[in-house]
Amino acid sequence: MNPYGVNVNYTNIGGPLISLKVLYDKLPETTGCEKCEEINGDKKDWCCKSINPSMYYVEFLAVWQEVQNKWSKIKKTALIVRAVKNYLSNKRHKGCIFYDDGCTIYSQRPLQCRSYGVIDNESWEGRIRKIRDEKDVDANIIKQCDLVSFVDGRKNMTAEEEDGWFQHTVECEKRIGVSPSVLKLHDLPGGTYRTFHDHLLIELFEPSVLEMLTKLRMQNPSESDIDETAKLIQETLNGRN
Repeated sequence: MNPYGVNVNYTNIGGPLISLKVLYDKLPETTGCEKCEEINGDKKDWCCKSINPSMYYVEFLAVWQEVQNKWSKIKKTALIVRAVKNYLSNKRHKGCIFYDDGCTIYSQRPLQCRSYGVIDNESWEGRIRKIRDEKDVDANIIKQCDLVSFVDGRKNMTAEEEDGWFQHTVECEKRIGVSPSVLKLHDLPGGTYRTFHDHLLIELFEPSVLEMLTKLRMQNPSESDIDETAKLIQETLNGRN
């Protein structure tokens, strides 16, 4: 069990994970990312390097299952260390912990990644309105990538499509056992719509460790403090292997 009260045994989560894959498989194919290096050069994949995607817990479980089944211990340890660094950092643009000169979990990437670049314009404006006028915001973050479009020629999904895909994911979240009260919190404390690094640390660490990391983050640690903490955690993980 975990803080959300979800039984992560495959007999409980298997059906919702299959349903989530059905959704992913039926989404319209997009194109344009393959042009990124040609257009942006060394700044290729700026979205993955700058944006830290959020997702529901069921989406995280789909990714985590693949990591558990296919990744080496060394690779998993490096991922956990990146998650710790992301969590402790107070930088605005942290990037995705699954980016390593390309997406390392592309087939299992969450809906937020799959829909980026083709979100309905009105919906997109609603999403970024709060951060548009804040200081130190990368200009790229407040616009969608111009390169991405659907293979069928459309530039954006419809609002109805977005709502339908979102609701399908919510239903999968309900089916794994997330309560309506927790779902209602969404991305507020206690909710299940979180970043990759939040999900990963909650999944792996005891509350006492999370409390320690949170206290350190609130002290606005320096890069050297973050590196030292990540090093200690890495040594602890290596000692368990």
